[in-house]
Amino acid sequence: MWDWLIDEATPDTILSLPEVEIGEKSSEFIHIIHAATKMAFAYKMIKVTPVLARHWEISRRHMAANLHKIKHWKILCADYSESLDIEATWFIDPPYKESPGKGYHYSSSQIGYGALAGWAEARKGEIIYYRSDRGQEQLSLFAR
Repeated sequence: MWDWLIDEATPDTILSLPEVEIGEKSSEFIHIIHAATKMAFAYKMIKVTPVLARHWEISRRHMAANLHKIKHWKILCADYSESLDIEATWFIDPPYKESPGKGYHYSSSQIGYGALAGWAEARKGEIIYYRSDRGQEQLSLFAR
C-alpha cells in the first residue's frame, strides 16, 4: 500500500476509490485495517458498519489532502538493522511485548527489544521512538 501511495497515487485517484455501502462485505485490506487495526491480518473479509463507512469517507479525503507530505518517503522492506544510518526523521513503533503484542502478522516474541532500543538511540536525526519498559504497563515516548 505504501508503495502505491508514494509512487503512483494522486489525490484524484484516492478520491475516486469506491465508497463502501453499509451492510456489504469487503475483502479490501484498506477497509479491514480501518476496522481491525493490529488484528487486520486475522481477517479476510469484514462487514461494513456505519462507523467504518464514515471513517472510510473521512480517510479518503484526509489521504488525498495530505498525499504530498509522503511523496519523498523511502520505504525499506527489510530488517530494521539493514537501514542506512542517515540523517532522517525516524519513527520507530515496535509491537508491544507479550500478550498485547499478539495479533500482529509477526509475533513480538521475535523482536530483540534491547538491541532495537540501542539501534534506535544511535540513529542520526530526529528520533520518535515508543518503548515499553515492562510489557504493557509502561509505554514511554523518547524523542530527540
